[in-house]
Amino acid sequence: MVANGRFSIPTSKSKINTLLVFGVYVGLAVLLTWPAVTTFKTHLIGGRGDLWVHQWTFWWVKEALWHGQTPFFTNLLYYPHGVPLTSHNIAWFNIGLWLPLQSLLGSITAYNILFLGTFAMNGFAMYLLAREFTHSRAAAFVGGVIFGFWPYTMSHYDHPNMIVIFWTPLALLFLHRTVVGHRRWDPMAAGLFLALQGITRWQLLVMSSPIFIAYTLYALLVKSTCRPKTTIFRLGTTAVLALLLMIPVAIPLVADQFTRDYPEDVFISEPDGGRTDLLAYLVSPDLYDRFWQAETVDLNLPRPYEHIGASVYYIPFLGFTTLILALLGILKRWRQARFWLFLALFYMLFAIGSQVAVNGRLLDTFPLPYTLLEGTLLSAAIRRPHRLNLFLSVPMALMAAWGMVFILNLAVLQRRKSLVNTLLTLGIAGLILWEYNQIPFTTTEPFVPEWYHSLANQPEAFGTLDLPINDRFVDKWYMYYQTTHGKPMATGHVSRMPREAFELLDELPFVQTFLNQEQVMDVNLIDVTNQLRPLADANIRYLVIHKRFVPAGIYQVWQDWLTYAPAHEDDDLIVYHTAPQFGVDYDISTYLSEDIGLISVVYAPVEAVQNGLIKVDARLGTQLAPGENDEICLALVEAEKTRLTHCQAPVPGFPTAAWQANEVVRGQYTLAVPDFFAPGDYDLVLWLQHQETKQKTGETAVLGSVTIHPYTPAETTTAEWGESIHLQGYQWHQSAEQSTLTLYWQATQPITPSYKIFVHLLSMPDGELVAQQDFISRDWTYPTYAWTVGETVQDVVRFSPESLPDGDLEIRIGFYNDATGETLSVQTDPAVANKRDYFSIFLGS
Repeated sequence: MVANGRFSIPTSKSKINTLLVFGVYVGLAVLLTWPAVTTFKTHLIGGRGDLWVHQWTFWWVKEALWHGQTPFFTNLLYYPHGVPLTSHNIAWFNIGLWLPLQSLLGSITAYNILFLGTFAMNGFAMYLLAREFTHSRAAAFVGGVIFGFWPYTMSHYDHPNMIVIFWTPLALLFLHRTVVGHRRWDPMAAGLFLALQGITRWQLLVMSSPIFIAYTLYALLVKSTCRPKTTIFRLGTTAVLALLLMIPVAIPLVADQFTRDYPEDVFISEPDGGRTDLLAYLVSPDLYDRFWQAETVDLNLPRPYEHIGASVYYIPFLGFTTLILALLGILKRWRQARFWLFLALFYMLFAIGSQVAVNGRLLDTFPLPYTLLEGTLLSAAIRRPHRLNLFLSVPMALMAAWGMVFILNLAVLQRRKSLVNTLLTLGIAGLILWEYNQIPFTTTEPFVPEWYHSLANQPEAFGTLDLPINDRFVDKWYMYYQTTHGKPMATGHVSRMPREAFELLDELPFVQTFLNQEQVMDVNLIDVTNQLRPLADANIRYLVIHKRFVPAGIYQVWQDWLTYAPAHEDDDLIVYHTAPQFGVDYDISTYLSEDIGLISVVYAPVEAVQNGLIKVDARLGTQLAPGENDEICLALVEAEKTRLTHCQAPVPGFPTAAWQANEVVRGQYTLAVPDFFAPGDYDLVLWLQHQETKQKTGETAVLGSVTIHPYTPAETTTAEWGESIHLQGYQWHQSAEQSTLTLYWQATQPITPSYKIFVHLLSMPDGELVAQQDFISRDWTYPTYAWTVGETVQDVVRFSPESLPDGDLEIRIGFYNDATGETLSVQTDPAVANKRDYFSIFLGS
C-alpha cells in the first residue's frame, strides 16, 4: 500500500489474506477450465495445431540441452538441411519451469500445472496492481477476475506462452512505484518483470510496451510526488537492467535477422488481415447460443461469429458486466479512470486492424492507425492485430475496478456490514465469470500411431516424409509424433519459416501439389522411383501416409501412384520405402526382358469402338539395370495375326538405358483404333523390343480380349457442351427384353473439371419423369477428365421394358458437376446463341 508517497510494510495478517486471494484464483482457474483437472495426467489442457508445436518445442529444448546442442538450430525438421529456430516461438519461461517439473511429475501433468497456474497468476498479478491503485481489496479482486479469465486470453489455449501476461501488471506495479516512490529495489523489480515479459515471448513485450511508455509519460506529467531528475535515473536503472537480462536471449534473434539471406521472411501475410471484428467485442459464442440461437434459426438470420475470421477462435468478448463497471468507473471516477480509457481506445483501435469489419463485412472507412505499422518490423512482431486484445484487458480491468469502487462507496452500502459488500463483490465476480464461461474447457488426449513406437527402436539415423503436407496444420501433428520416435522429418513448422527450409522439397516435382496444399498426386509423373530417388539419396527412408488427415479416396490415389506394396499398414498409417526393392516391395509377373517386367496391368475398354482408344496402364519394374534402350509395343491380334500395332518409349524423357535396378514406373499407353478397322474380337498383347533392332527382348504378355464395335450412329448431332464435349451421334434400340441408347461422344478439347452424365426419360406430353440414369462414362470407369481429344467414346444406357410407358418419349441428355451441382450448358446450333441445360431426343410411338 502507498500513502503520501511512502509504502507501508505488509503485516503477517495481510500476507495471509493475500495468499488466500491467490488460492481463490487457483480455485477459479480449476473451475473455469473444468473438466481439465479430472484428466490431469492423460489429457493436455488446450487444443488446436499450435499445441503440438509447443509440445515439440518443449521436448526439443530438453533434448538439445541434454545432448549439449544449441536449441537455436535443428536438423530434425526439414531434414537433411535443417532449420534455424532463432525466429521460432520458444516458450523459454514455460520451458524453464517445465523441465524440473516433468522429471518429477511427467510431461503432461507438468504442462497442465503450468497452464492452470498461469490463469491464477494473471488474476493475482492484476489484483496486486488494482489494489495498489484503488486501495480496495474487493475492487482489486474483481479487476483480477476480469484480467485473469479474460476470454481472449483463455481462448489462446494453443499458445502456452501467449497467455503468460502476468508480468505486465507486475512490471506496471513496480514501474508505478519507481515513479512515485523511493524504494531502491522497485526499479530493479520493474526491470526484472519487463525482461521476463520479453523472455516469455518477445511479441508480448512489443504489444505491452505502449502501456509502460504511456504510463511513464502520464506519471511524469501528473504525479505530484514525482521528482523528474530522480525518477529519470530510476527509470534508466529499470531499462538497463531489463536490457541486460534480455540480451542472452535476444542476441541470436538479432544476429539471425541481420545475417539471414531473406530477412523479409519475418513478414507474414494473414488471410483475414488478422483483424478484430467489431461484433466480436459484444457477442460471446456461448452467450449467443444460450439466448438467441433458437430465435435466429427460426428467423433465418445470420449468426454472429459466422464470418468474422480469427475472432471465431480467439474471443475478444468484453463482457456486459465488465462494460457496465468500466462505464461507471469512467463516469464516476473520471480522474482515476481517464488514462485507462484512452489506453483502452488505443488498443481497441489498433486491434481492429487496417480495415473495419462487422460480422465479416468489410466497411469502407477512413484509414485506420494500424495501416501505419503495415510492412514494418512492429507489424511483423505483432503479426496479427487482434492479438492486441490481450492487453486491452489491462485498462478494462482497471476501469472496471474503479467502477467497483464507486459501487462499494455508495452511501447505502457504506451503512451495511462488510458481509453484504463481500456477497456483492462475489456476486458481481460470479456474473463476470458466468459471461466469460468456456466450460467445458478444451482438453486433448495426445495420440501417437503405434508404428512410431517401433520406428523409435530402429537404431539407424534416417528421416521420414509424411503425407499430406501442410505446415499450418498436419505437420504440427507430425512434430508431436517425433517426440516419440526421434527420427528427422522432411517437413515441419516454425513460427517464421525461412524459405531455405524447402530446399529439398522444392526439388521434388511430385510434392509440389502437396506444398500448394492441393493434396493431389500428379498422375502425369510416371517415373515413380525416379521421383522418389532424391528422398532416398537424402537418407529419407520412409514415406508415411496418414489416413486420418485425408479422405480415403485421395490416399488410395497416392497408393495407386506408388504402385508397389507398403512396408506397413494399419488403421492409422500406410508406410512405404522410398527405395523399394525387387522381391521385397514388388514382384514381376511377366518378364518382358531379362531385366524389365510387368508388376501389374489393366486396360480399358474391353468393348471399344471404331475411332476410339484402348488405354493400357502397365506398371513396370526392374530387377537389374537394363542398360539398353527399349520401346514398348501394343497390338491387337486375331488368329495369331497382328492386325494393329503401336510402339512407343516406355517413359518419355526417361529411356530404359537410364533405368536403375529396382526401378518402378507407371506406363500409360494408348492404342488408337482407326475408323476403318474391322469390327470383331481380338487379343490385346504387349511386348518390349530393342529400340534400334526392333527385336523382341522377352515374352509377349497377353493382356486380355477386346471387342471392336462399328461406329454406327442412327442419327448424328451438332450438340456441344461447354465447347469441349461433342455428341457425335446416337442410336436407340428397343426390344422386348430391354431398350438401349448408344451415345457416341468426342472430346474436342481437354475437359476440366470432370462431369457426370445424366439421361432422363420423360413421358409425353405431360413431361413426367419415368426413368433416369446418372453415371460416369463406361460404367463408372472413364471420367470425362481422362478423355483424349479426338477419340470417340461409346456409352450404352440400358432401360428395362417396365420403365417405359406407352406413347411418345423425350430423352434429355446432359452433364453436371457432381461437386457443385452446376449443369453444363449445351448448344445445338453453332449459328444460334441460345443454350440449354440438356439436349433432347424425341421418340414417337
